[in-house]
Amino acid sequence: MKSKKELEIILSRLKDLEKRYVRWEQYTTPSEVAGQLLWIAYQRGDLKGKLVADLGCGNGILAIGSALLGARKVVAIEIDPRAIEVAKSNYEELKSRYEMSRIDFLCMNIEDFSQKVDVVIMNPPFGIKRKHYDRIFLRKAFEIANKVYSIHKITSIKFYEKFAKEFGFSSHLLHRFEFRLKHCIWYHRKKFHKFDAGIWYFEKIYKN
Repeated sequence: MKSKKELEIILSRLKDLEKRYVRWEQYTTPSEVAGQLLWIAYQRGDLKGKLVADLGCGNGILAIGSALLGARKVVAIEIDPRAIEVAKSNYEELKSRYEMSRIDFLCMNIEDFSQKVDVVIMNPPFGIKRKHYDRIFLRKAFEIANKVYSIHKITSIKFYEKFAKEFGFSSHLLHRFEFRLKHCIWYHRKKFHKFDAGIWYFEKIYKN
């Protein structure tokens, strides 16, 4: 992969979910946002040759991007079997045209996943429709990895600093952006819902 732009173009062509479940807050990660997160992790040396987990993989955009950027292996976990099929289809279609790492797709609740990995990448639910749903994802990420890249709302910056510290992790806001959420669920009234979001990096704190 020669550039972030090339990565974003490839990811923009992935098939999206046709049906979404409100209770799981299934919002697709925009290709430019996914590309930004992945490129940051890649440039920091946290993707190439690493065992990576994508918690709540949706259509597979972050998992597939990691595989394109040379992860040793990617484990993509998703509770929705329909989403898993879309993600698998996206992966198989790209695998015939690009050199990619292996992705294991697991249809299961992330709370039941216990394999240790080098890095977690994810765009978890924002915890709007299901209160504190984002905490479940972060708690699991802190349990299985020492490094975590994740997307959250900027308004919760103080909370994430405190929450990470409780689990022995440092919290770093690496990139701010405007998240443009497309109309994708029946109750949405606007074509786009915009809010301030950021890409966070959490790292296990080692005490001497």
